[in-house]
Amino acid sequence: MSEAVRNGDYLAVEKIISEQDPYEVRRVKMPTITSADEPNIIASTSDTRLIGCLCEPQADAINWMEISKGQPYQCYCGHWFRLVDFEDYLSRSHNSKQPA
Repeated sequence: MSEAVRNGDYLAVEKIISEQDPYEVRRVKMPTITSADEPNIIASTSDTRLIGCLCEPQADAINWMEISKGQPYQCYCGHWFRLVDFEDYLSRSHNSKQPA
């Protein structure tokens, strides 16, 4: 997978990820505070994606929502999400790891 990322083959990255068990729920720890300007970033090569928000650590129900590229979306609990291309996602991840 790292070779696909280095080569910028984001379709291969998505294929590798999607070949994992589609029914496995992978929990991603979200920042405590998000906003429309600083949302949780979700990567996809598709224009839309179905995501779930647990809203609270002890929640047993998932709030499912379909998000589209371009604008940020807010969950009922207040968390914000934005769908971006893999290239944007990886460049943001790389920039956030750079020392100041």
